[in-house]
Amino acid sequence: MLVEACREKTPEALAVVESLMRNSSNDRVRLAAAQFIIERAWGRAPERFELSGEINKSVVVGVMGVDLTPEQAYMRLIRGEVVDMATG
Repeated sequence: MLVEACREKTPEALAVVESLMRNSSNDRVRLAAAQFIIERAWGRAPERFELSGEINKSVVVGVMGVDLTPEQAYMRLIRGEVVDMATG
């Protein structure tokens, strides 16, 4: 019953968040509202991704049957795509 009541208010609540994103004079409030909307639509970005060592641009990483440079593989990782880093 509570969940149903909350769901009925969702369009109004989203309108409030959108209004804050568009009209707030506080940059932090606008950013938080925008982030809220994006995360609900697309999910959270990975909180931490760490690369170590020197990047050798001549090295090619095999990813799902496609040869990618380390930079391309990294971009796929941060977009949440599956990357098989197996060397074998």
